[in-house]
Amino acid sequence: MKFSLVSSLALLITVNEAKNTAKNLQARSSYNPKRARQLPAAPEGVKTITTPQNVTIRYKEPGKEGVCETTPGVNSYSGYIDLDENSHTFFWFFEARHNPEEAPITLWLNGGPGSDSMIGLFEELGPCHIYENLTSYVNPYSFTEASNVLFLSQPLGVGFSYSQEEAGSVNPVTGVYENASFAGVTGRYPAINASLLDTTDLAAIASWHVLQAFLTGLPQLDSNITSKEFNLWTESYGGHYGPAFYNYFYEQNQLIENGTIEGVALNFNTLGVINGIIDEYIQAPYYPEFAVNNTYGITAYNDTVYNYAKFAT
Repeated sequence: MKFSLVSSLALLITVNEAKNTAKNLQARSSYNPKRARQLPAAPEGVKTITTPQNVTIRYKEPGKEGVCETTPGVNSYSGYIDLDENSHTFFWFFEARHNPEEAPITLWLNGGPGSDSMIGLFEELGPCHIYENLTSYVNPYSFTEASNVLFLSQPLGVGFSYSQEEAGSVNPVTGVYENASFAGVTGRYPAINASLLDTTDLAAIASWHVLQAFLTGLPQLDSNITSKEFNLWTESYGGHYGPAFYNYFYEQNQLIENGTIEGVALNFNTLGVINGIIDEYIQAPYYPEFAVNNTYGITAYNDTVYNYAKFAT
C-alpha cells in the first residue's frame, strides 16, 4: 500500500543524491570533537556475525544473564551494528512474547533530536522497567506483547552510538578531554563528528542503512523471525522523524522491490507518532491552555502561572 505525504514533508534528496550522500558523509566536515562522556568498559563474551553485505554485528544476549527481558523462551540481543570503521550504532532487539516468528518488526525511535531510544525502552514501551536500585522488572504492557521490537540509538553520538573510539582522560578541573598521558579520569570516549548527520533527512538515510544491515543479519542472529511486516513508532521530535523516515524507507523499499537496489524488502504497515512535535509555532501556545483546560479535568497550575505561561508563549 502506497504511503503518501503532503509535499511539504517530502524529502528533498533524490535517490542518486542519497547514494552519494551515504558515500560521502565522512567528507562533510573535518570537525571531530571528543565528547566528555565515558563509554562503558569493553564487554566480555561478545559474539560477532558478519552479514552478506560484510557488515559486522557485535552482540550479547542480556536476557540470558537476567537483564531486562526475562520471560522464559523470549530472546533478546544487544550490541552494535558496525556499518564501517566510522559508524557504530547501538541496538537492542527483543522478540515478541507471543509467536515471534509471525509477529511484525517494529522500529522504535525516540525524538529529541538527540533523545536515546533507551528512554522508550526503559521508561515507556520496552519489556522491562528499572527500579531505583538499577535492577529491572518485566513490563506487562510492552509493545513486545504483540511485536518484535528494535530500539536504535540514533543518529551517531546519541546514547552509546559513536563514530570512533579513543582512550584518554578528562581534566577534572576544566572537563576538557585530554590525551591519555594527562593524570585525570582515564577511560574510553566516543569521538563524534556532530556535523555529519545534522538534518532529519540525513538521519533517515543513515538509519535506513543501519536497519537494512540488521535485517540482512537477522537470519543469523535470530532465525525465529521470518515476518517482513514493518512498523515505525516514534515520539516527540518523531513528529519530524516519523514522516521523513517512513517516506524515505518506503521509497527505498520500492527500489528493492523493482530490483534497482539490493536489500530486504518489507511490508509497510504502520507509522505511529506519540505526542509529536509537528509545528511548534502552532502547538506551543496551547501547552499552557491544555494544562488547565483538558479532557482529564486536571488544573495543573493557578491563574497567575497560567497567565504568565500564556504571555511567555
